Amino acid sequence: IKEKDWSFGGEKSLEPSKTFLRRDTLPGVSFADPETTSVLTGGIGELEQILRFSVTPEWIMQRWSRVSTIRSDTGLDGLRVALVTGTNLEDIAGSLTFYYDGQRQLRRITFDGLTGDDRQLVNLVSQQFNLRTEPALGAGLYITRWNGQPTGVLRIAHAPVIRAQRPHERLEVLLELNQPGIGYGLSAHAQETLNRDRLTNRW
Repeated sequence: IKEKDWSFGGEKSLEPSKTFLRRDTLPGVSFADPETTSVLTGGIGELEQILRFSVTPEWIMQRWSRVSTIRSDTGLDGLRVALVTGTNLEDIAGSLTFYYDGQRQLRRITFDGLTGDDRQLVNLVSQQFNLRTEPALGAGLYITRWNGQPTGVLRIAHAPVIRAQRPHERLEVLLELNQPGIGYGLSAHAQETLNRDRLTNRW
């Protein structure tokens, strides 16, 4: 069985991911194949307009031609889309998900994907959501807290294999943002990733 790798459009054997990335949740996303994604005309800087808790389901449906519906571990309904911000090293490609509660209020935003240079992404989310760097192994860990508890995390890890001919795939990105002060902490997926980092002394 084959699936398309959403990193650069090549095919690979279908097997469970050995990293925190959920590569099987959104096959077909590629830096090289914008037809399956939404490419931002303004590049990664346009993420500022997308990573907002005022985004509505209607806005998502109008912007993306393909939207997958999912359910989270906390009873939230999720709308998942493919996203590529461009083809520069600082651009990102992967799976972007918006989670809504029963009142159709956006409570959580997540992104799992790849990039070749994380500096612009780090600057954008740090300024917009007050994420602060934490001492950790790997390429970078940034966390924001509410009453001492993490409500947002940006985890950057070096890819298990870094290929010179695939510079856009050097770094793996896990981003999760939760609205603070309303009872939604990190998801089980993000919390398990951080717990695993602690157990292995990465954080």
